[in-house]
Amino acid sequence: MTDIEVEAEWQENLELSMKYQVWSSCKIDETPVLLKTFFTSTAYEIAIYDFKQLWFECCDEATFSKRVKELNPNIEAPSTTLLQHIQDNLTKESVTLKIVYSKNDEEKNSIKEQPKMTINWSSQLIGGVPFTWQYYLVPADNQQVCSHLITPLMTMVGEMSRRESDLMKLLSKKDAEIEDYKAAGGKVSRKYLRTVPFDEKAFRKEMITSKGFEQQVLTGGLSAFAGSAGDLYKEVQIKHSWLSRSQDLDGGAGVGPMDEFMLDGRLLQSDFTTGSPMGSPTKSITPHQSPVKIASAEGSPTKDTELLRRQALERKLNEERTRQESKRKKKKIF
Repeated sequence: MTDIEVEAEWQENLELSMKYQVWSSCKIDETPVLLKTFFTSTAYEIAIYDFKQLWFECCDEATFSKRVKELNPNIEAPSTTLLQHIQDNLTKESVTLKIVYSKNDEEKNSIKEQPKMTINWSSQLIGGVPFTWQYYLVPADNQQVCSHLITPLMTMVGEMSRRESDLMKLLSKKDAEIEDYKAAGGKVSRKYLRTVPFDEKAFRKEMITSKGFEQQVLTGGLSAFAGSAGDLYKEVQIKHSWLSRSQDLDGGAGVGPMDEFMLDGRLLQSDFTTGSPMGSPTKSITPHQSPVKIASAEGSPTKDTELLRRQALERKLNEERTRQESKRKKKKIF
């Protein structure tokens, strides 16, 4: 199997998680926010960015059942049904959402408490039965902020710049091709199809002075994940997981300059617990130093290294397939 085929098969068996969900823009209590959720049959995770703070809640099965009884003592329905109702109606106009921020009052409380965001959610079940819910969100930690916002956004900016550069080169080639046709006597059959040669400097100046640029700045990033940008966010997260997984199998091949501290959104603490200096983290191979090149530099044959790497990837895939099939069989039996 080629590397592309191995990666494609890995993606087909990839288990969904909060990391791969795309942000969406909406309004909660007339406040523009970015919202991200992940629901299962027994629990959910929710993240909200109000452009001041990233808030997060992870509600497990036990917590959900307990909260349902407290808020809706007269309702008897399976948790699966209620979770599906919340997921389907989270941001619909038929529900009422109210945000309440709570901060620590040191004068009244001797114990310092973490600030919270409470969202009161009111809706109706089938038959008009009223149903209320409350989300209890707390400020996300640094790992969550990096994993869900900063790292993927910075990667997206870099990737979009790379694509823009390639498109500029393609436009220049298209202009050269058109000029060649004109020199050979070619003419445009319809006047409205005629274009002028692309001027990169003029284009960039026009974009900066356009109303669209002003609107993007005013909205502050509400449309950052709209359309194809949302697809790119998901692809960035999936690719990061794949490269992190390949790093484990290859025995330390780097996937980026920040990955010696962060792997798949989790901060690595080895450099801070083994006594190594803060300014001297364990060295990793940069993206420009592939495992093959490193092996060649040390005298190992390139083909043997590549073969061993592919064999390791295939063994790992087979092990994952076996585990997933075992899980499916157990679920079916259950």
